[in-house]
Amino acid sequence: MLLLALFTPLLPARGTERIPVGPPVVSPRAPVPGLAVGLELPRGTTLPGAPVPLILHVSNTASAPLVLSRTIQVSMTSPAGVTFVSDWGWDEFGRGEVETGKDEPVLLKGGSVDLVVPARDLTQASWALDRRMLAEPGAWTLQVYVFEEGKISEGPAAMSTPAKLVVETPRGPDEITWRAIQERDWTTALASVYPGRVESAYFPYLAVWYAHEDALRKAEVISEAVSRHPDSPVVPSLRFALAYYYAAAGVDAFYRERSIDKAVEHTERARAELLRAKQSGHAWASARADSRIAGLRTRAMWEATRRSLDKANARNQ
Repeated sequence: MLLLALFTPLLPARGTERIPVGPPVVSPRAPVPGLAVGLELPRGTTLPGAPVPLILHVSNTASAPLVLSRTIQVSMTSPAGVTFVSDWGWDEFGRGEVETGKDEPVLLKGGSVDLVVPARDLTQASWALDRRMLAEPGAWTLQVYVFEEGKISEGPAAMSTPAKLVVETPRGPDEITWRAIQERDWTTALASVYPGRVESAYFPYLAVWYAHEDALRKAEVISEAVSRHPDSPVVPSLRFALAYYYAAAGVDAFYRERSIDKAVEHTERARAELLRAKQSGHAWASARADSRIAGLRTRAMWEATRRSLDKANARNQ
């Protein structure tokens, strides 16, 4: 329960998935006066299925305040000119969320704000995993719909400017990885890059799929992906995965081994990863890291928990 309170669970999604047809293309409702959205892609190329960050520059020049939902949709136009709303994975309307560091809407009282859809590892749903996009490498055009809080059912409040993304054709051994990702065969996808081909750009996207009951062993594989691919778009998100598993190891050490020293050691490793995320230069990561760090236990807190458990055990004897 402690970890659930600190982190979004990093549990791979399993089970049979439908082959999406995608939600229909939508049009913004009557334009919201003064609302403008620019879309920037820090990375203009990627491999099929490997998301890149989407940065939204949102401004409100109207005098009336505007409350933006964190909900978005990504409109995609294929190299062949076919436009559709990306299937996000598990939402029937193709909706995802921007990352703001806080789980709440965004209030714009004039001025501007930057919102981000970070690159996520492939255990998590993503606009880039739409099967139609996986099937057609080439030059794509992306646009993002934003919504007003409380008015999502009315349709998007605005659509962003377009941005180009080139989805490269995988070559050589990456073709095996690509086919496995298309089939959602994550075991084969991971085996195609780890441990024998960790130089693949797919490795950091797949590292969290490494299945092991030992949280430290999982963290070791993720850490290797980060160290070998420090410039991968997914690294900021992997820092949070590392923090999750180090924190999990700390909880395990405390409750199974009754070791405060090990609990503190692993918790501090989690804290170090969150600090690295905070220092990455990504505003969303800094805000999210602050909230995670605030939930980590100190040695004093572990010791207090130990005393409480000892008292409870003494009463029950």
